[in-house]
Amino acid sequence: MHDLAAFAFVMPNHTGTEALALILRWFHFLAGITWIGLLYFFNLVNVPFMKQVDATMKPKVFQYLTLPTLNLFRWSALITVFVGFWYWAQMFVGPDAQRMGVGAGSTIGLFLLIWIVSWGILFAVIKKLPSGYVLGAVTAVVVIAAAWLFVNYTPVGQDDNHVLSIGVSGGFGFIMLFNVWGIIWPNTRFWAGNLRYHHTPRQRPSRRGETRCWPPDQCPLRSQRG
Repeated sequence: MHDLAAFAFVMPNHTGTEALALILRWFHFLAGITWIGLLYFFNLVNVPFMKQVDATMKPKVFQYLTLPTLNLFRWSALITVFVGFWYWAQMFVGPDAQRMGVGAGSTIGLFLLIWIVSWGILFAVIKKLPSGYVLGAVTAVVVIAAAWLFVNYTPVGQDDNHVLSIGVSGGFGFIMLFNVWGIIWPNTRFWAGNLRYHHTPRQRPSRRGETRCWPPDQCPLRSQRG
């Protein structure tokens, strides 16, 4: 009896909402570690390694290492952002909206509108192939403007740092997610397909009539006009 009483004493006593919050935090945490860890793998390990690999070996490396890893990379990014967005909307925006007697949909909709439009602007700029300095400057202006709009115009949570801080940092996460799925993944599949069947660098025309080439270490320094 004493053992049963002790067991009952240490059993957690959480509500369903608290249990859900705990689960969401852990999924967000683990998926985020996977996402950022693989990002460092690509930047610090895979890219330098591919520059040293013989051209005949690149298709195999892409097929059995780069593409499977990138597939895990994109899905971990999606889980990180989706679960974090769910947690923010249900655990912070929802209660604040209930306290104010308004709906949470206005703040959630504003968040999605601001950050999706922001990414669309950045995507259009990236398609123009600007220099890194120009892209960096445009990115800084766009994300600062987006953050300012959300912080100053969100209908719910202007007095709640949870809503405001995640409403900004989560927006950065949305932009990173869209970059993974909308830019990195399609382009990598294109280059991988060329390497698999041609074993040599292939050129891809851009919207401006220029050509892009991969891998960079086997391509001319300047792209050629089509």
